[in-house]
Amino acid sequence: MSRALARLMAYVCGLSLLVAGLAHAQPTPEPSDLSFEAVPPPEASPDTEPVDPPVDEPPFAAPADPYGGAYHLAPGMCDIAAPTEELEVVAYGEARCLADPESDLEAAVAEAAGWRDRSVAAWVERGFQMIDSGDEQRVGDERTWWAYLQALPAHDDEGWLIRTVELGVFSNGLYYRRLREVRTTDPSLAELARECKEALAHPEWTMAHKEWALRQLREDEGAERVDGLLRALRHVPAPTTMLYRIHSPALGDFGPDPLETGPESEEMRAALEAVITDLCRQYGVSTASISAGICDPATNEFALWNGDTMRYSACVAKLLIILTVFEEEAEGRLQVDAGTRLKLAKMIRASAMPEAGEMARRVGLQRIREVAESEKYRLYVPGVGGLWHGRLFWGHSGATYRDPVAHLSHGVTARQALRFYWLMDQGRLVSPEASHRMKMIFLDNRVGIIYHKCVKGLWSRGVTMVRKSGTYASHHNDTLMVTGPGRHYIMVGLVTSHNGDAFLQAFAKRVDDYFIERGMGNSGRAGGRGPAR
Repeated sequence: MSRALARLMAYVCGLSLLVAGLAHAQPTPEPSDLSFEAVPPPEASPDTEPVDPPVDEPPFAAPADPYGGAYHLAPGMCDIAAPTEELEVVAYGEARCLADPESDLEAAVAEAAGWRDRSVAAWVERGFQMIDSGDEQRVGDERTWWAYLQALPAHDDEGWLIRTVELGVFSNGLYYRRLREVRTTDPSLAELARECKEALAHPEWTMAHKEWALRQLREDEGAERVDGLLRALRHVPAPTTMLYRIHSPALGDFGPDPLETGPESEEMRAALEAVITDLCRQYGVSTASISAGICDPATNEFALWNGDTMRYSACVAKLLIILTVFEEEAEGRLQVDAGTRLKLAKMIRASAMPEAGEMARRVGLQRIREVAESEKYRLYVPGVGGLWHGRLFWGHSGATYRDPVAHLSHGVTARQALRFYWLMDQGRLVSPEASHRMKMIFLDNRVGIIYHKCVKGLWSRGVTMVRKSGTYASHHNDTLMVTGPGRHYIMVGLVTSHNGDAFLQAFAKRVDDYFIERGMGNSGRAGGRGPAR
C-alpha cells in the first residue's frame, strides 16, 4: 500500500463526517418582536485563573446575523490552541438566551430553531457545506437542535486548513453558534488536508483499515505531528459538550436515573429474552450463566436479563479506575495530562495490566470503592452488588478486598455496567466535559482495540464502539456503547461459559439487527418482533 493511500485512509478516521442534507425542517417562522439577550459570563472564582486568553473578535469574516444584531462573547467558547508548532486553532462564539423563555417556551424554541435555519443558509451561501444536523438530541433533561457546517480551502494562500461552524438551540431557551478555524505554517499539512477532502467520500474502507493506516502513518510521519493535526481537524459536535460550554449544569439538576427507578421496557425485554434463549440453545449455554442488558439512551428504555446478579468482571472493573482518576482530577489531586490519557487508553482499549496497576495505585483501592459506592454514582449498591474493584490485577501485589455480596475480587452486574455507559452518554460522570474526555479515551485510535467478542461480531458493520471487555478462564464479558447509521445504543453481555466468546459475537449481531430495525429513539418501533434472525 502506498504512503499516499495510507494517508488518505488514516485521515478518513480523523475526519469521518457524514455528508448530509438539511434535516426535514418545518416552515421557518417570520421574525417577531421576540428579543435575544447575551448569556452573562459566570462569576470568576478567586482560585481560578484562565488558561488561555479570550478571543476578542471573530478570527475570520462571519456572515451577518439573519435577524440583525452583533456577536456576543460567550464564556468558555472562545479560545486559542496550538496542537503543534505548525498549527494554530482559533475559535470564537456567542451564546444567547430568549428574553422570556418561560412565558411561551414552545413558541420561543420554535422561533430560535428558525433563526438557526436562517443562519445555516447564510453560511452555505459563503461556501460552507452542511456536514451533519439533528432535529432533536437529548442531553440529560435538555433537548437540543443543532447543525454542523464545514469549509475546506480551494487553495492555501491564506494558510488555513479547515473552517467549521456549530449552531445549536436548546429547550431551555439558549441559542449558540461557534466559529472555528485551523491555520498552519507548514505547506505539507495543507497538502494532507486536501487529500483528506478527497478521502471523505470514499465508501469502501472499513474501520480496521483506517485504524491500521493511522498507526502506520504515525510511525512514518511522527506521532506528535500526526496526533496534533488529527486533534485540530477532528472536531465533531457533541450535544453534551455543546451544553457544557454554555452553562455547565450541576449534576444534581439532571433528574432521576431511569435505569435505577425503572420500569423495564416490555418490548425490549421480550426481544432480549428471545435472543438469549435462542443463542443459549445454539451454543449450549445455560440461561442462568448469562447476565445481559440493552438500552436506548434517546428514550431511556432498557431491558435486563439477570440484571442484578454479581459476576466475576475480570478487566471490566477497570471502568472504575478511569472514573476515579477523573474524580481525583476534579478534586485537584492529580492531572489527566497527555501521558496519563495515553496510559488510560492502553488500560481501556488494550486492557494493559501495567497501566491499570499504575493508575489504581495512584488513586488507591479505597478511593475506588468510595467512588463506586458514593451517592453520586451508586455503581455498587450494598446488599445488591454492582461494579467492584478490590484487588490490583495480575502482576501487581497488594491486599484483596472482596465484595460483601459475592466475595469477588472484581465484580459487575449487567445493570451497573449498563448504567456506567448511560451516565457517560448523559454527561453525568464527573461533569459533561469530563464525560466527553473519557469517551475520547475509549476512542483513542493510537491504541488498537482487542478484536474479539462483540467487537468481532460488529467489526464489518461500520459502527463506532466505546467499549471495555474482560476475560478470565470461562468468564467472557463485553460492555459497549455502539453508534452507527440510524442507531445509538448500549449493550452488556456477561457470559460464564467456554463458548462465551462465540456467544457474544452472535449476541452483538442480533442486538445490532434489533436496533437497526427499531431505529434510534423510536420507542416501540420494532413492535416486539425481536431482532432479525
